[in-house]
Amino acid sequence: MTAAVVFFLLTLGPSVRWMGDDTGIPGPFRLLQNVPFLKGNRYPSRFSVMLLVSIAPLVALGSGWILSKLAMRPRASQLPRRAALIGTAALAAILVFENLSAPLPLADMQTPAIYDVIAAEPGDFAVLDLPAGWRNGFSTFGKQDLVIMSEQWWQTSHGKPILGGNTSRNPEFKFRYFLDAPLIGPLTILGNVDEAHPHIVAQMADELAALDAGTVHPGDDSLLGRAAADARDVLEALNVRFIVVHRDHVPLEFTQFVEQFLPVTLVDEDGEHALYRVENEPPASELLITPATNSLARGEGWSGQGFNQVNVQTAWAQRRETVMFTP
Repeated sequence: MTAAVVFFLLTLGPSVRWMGDDTGIPGPFRLLQNVPFLKGNRYPSRFSVMLLVSIAPLVALGSGWILSKLAMRPRASQLPRRAALIGTAALAAILVFENLSAPLPLADMQTPAIYDVIAAEPGDFAVLDLPAGWRNGFSTFGKQDLVIMSEQWWQTSHGKPILGGNTSRNPEFKFRYFLDAPLIGPLTILGNVDEAHPHIVAQMADELAALDAGTVHPGDDSLLGRAAADARDVLEALNVRFIVVHRDHVPLEFTQFVEQFLPVTLVDEDGEHALYRVENEPPASELLITPATNSLARGEGWSGQGFNQVNVQTAWAQRRETVMFTP
């Protein structure tokens, strides 16, 4: 009984949810989130398995007790015995129904035809699926949409690296790298301009109005203007040769920005999936990398961007060994 109560409380989550609503009451699961090793069990719903394991013997003991009492009654009266058997069967049916998944959830595992074009392309390059998102067992960055999982599945058809996807556990830096990156970060914000994120819609209102009016220019002092100016360099640095936009998962302004400001050419379409080829320029004969101003070059071991005493942009090495990326 004690185990059943404990596991029941843990299934309610870090903030107790009841009938789908968050009550705001802290739950015991919040304590486990801060305990080493135990915090690896990241989802409170997993304790429902242990809850059923705890309840099962209680149900069995209770049913056995009732049946044993009825067995001691005179044979002349069979009605209580039948009622107990029916009740026990009904209880078992309820437990099965509680965990029944019907209709069985299905997923369309077909790969859009545009990925065949990528698979047939020779060479070593990356693919940028948009919207982009990064998800692990603890959090989600970028687009919170199941299309992120589909993008990772579709990647198996062409075998090229992609920027987003789902991992089990990873250092936070692996996610922050892309969100802090020029172009990628703004694209992530633009991809979340929808009804589910009214605060982003409000923050981007002026940017969207400028985009609609055609007054966004590469290099101007706006989020989208800076992203447009950085587009070619970022795509080249990340070795992106193809961009795939899943138009049914992004706002209309998103596709407009991609086609207007990114150095791409539409190659193919398959329903709401659009494939663009990145038109990169020939590589420069010289390469200058300044980690202080180039966030794409900074790997593990670097601080974020800052300024020194004379207001010069800087980045500091925070480890004895740091990682620096080159195109």
